[in-house]
Amino acid sequence: MPIKKPKILMLAFELPPFNSGGLGVACLGLTKGLAKLGYDITFLLPKRLPYNYSHMKLIFADDLIEKEGKSEKTKKIFGSKDFLSTYETKKIFQIDNLNFDQINELLVQRATMENFDVIHAHDWMTFEAAVKIKNLTGKKLVVQIHSTEIDRSPLFSLDLYKYNIEKYGMENADVVIAVSCYTKQLLNKFYGIPNEKIKVVYNAADLEERKEPNTKLNIKGPIILFLGRITHQKGPNHFLEIAEKVVKQNPAAVFVVVGNGDMYQEMVSNAAVRGLSGNIIFTGFLRGIEKEIILNSSSLFLMPSLSEPFGIVALEAANYGMPVIISKQSGVAEVLKNSITADFWDTDLMAKEILRLTSNQKKAKKLSERIKENLSNLSWDNSAYQCENAYSSLQ
Repeated sequence: MPIKKPKILMLAFELPPFNSGGLGVACLGLTKGLAKLGYDITFLLPKRLPYNYSHMKLIFADDLIEKEGKSEKTKKIFGSKDFLSTYETKKIFQIDNLNFDQINELLVQRATMENFDVIHAHDWMTFEAAVKIKNLTGKKLVVQIHSTEIDRSPLFSLDLYKYNIEKYGMENADVVIAVSCYTKQLLNKFYGIPNEKIKVVYNAADLEERKEPNTKLNIKGPIILFLGRITHQKGPNHFLEIAEKVVKQNPAAVFVVVGNGDMYQEMVSNAAVRGLSGNIIFTGFLRGIEKEIILNSSSLFLMPSLSEPFGIVALEAANYGMPVIISKQSGVAEVLKNSITADFWDTDLMAKEILRLTSNQKKAKKLSERIKENLSNLSWDNSAYQCENAYSSLQ
């Protein structure tokens, strides 16, 4: 008789197409893989939005808020109408700490209305609610780390509020999932989580969904692509330093920056100061056909992240047949073994490799083919198998 699979309650703050980055992409891919394995998944989000997924049940914490006024139960949670007006806006990723506890209360209340066997919480925003759900229900808790405050913080500016929530969540979890060995080592070193408690489940990408639009950017020179959030963690200043060195040797090179973030304006200004205005394009955040056109047009992908737990965008770039240069301080380097890697601070080496590859199409094509070979074992189905092994360790 086959062993009955546990019912999974997942918590996260985003899913595509209403996502700000890779976390939502990873959650969606993993749930699709788990559903294929026969898992019954209930996915809890803070806010109801028009998602359209049939492989799992979606539930929303804000369903507890009556649209016409507040019930007596809700009045006990919320102290003012202020929070409601803020929460009802579309800025669902700009939830300040003042209202964070209130959202957690809603998540807990909504979760306890469901039937499940295992709680699976993604990143720090859900950890306090997940631990409370565990304590109320007695169910096992798995927390998955997609990024940490150590990764995100500039030197000497650690946000202790977020760090402490991350540590609290991991300490109270029964199993911790890291998206790479790089992250596993970080969790052990900076959070004191025992190695035996941490299971590695690599991310993947929907590589079969690749599209090649007929349209390409009308740019004659080589296009070097940055794709991701423009934050300190992603190394935007190192990207500009590399760009400046490349342009000095090849004035036709064009650097395309796809993404938004808290360093967007600073990066635009720094590009102008470095004299790169004629060699750099800022597109903002793109998805769908616009993103596909950029990927299909680019000559090379560059990811100089200071600390990158994984880096799904590198897989997407490799799938579009371009050479990939990534920092050694990244999880994706563990699976894209044929990619070119360098320490994030070694901008001379990265610039040298860009010049070498963009001046020799045969070498670039050969390298991109070798990198693409690494993609053969990377799928969300495989990630789901790894996740199932983590669930099995809860027995």
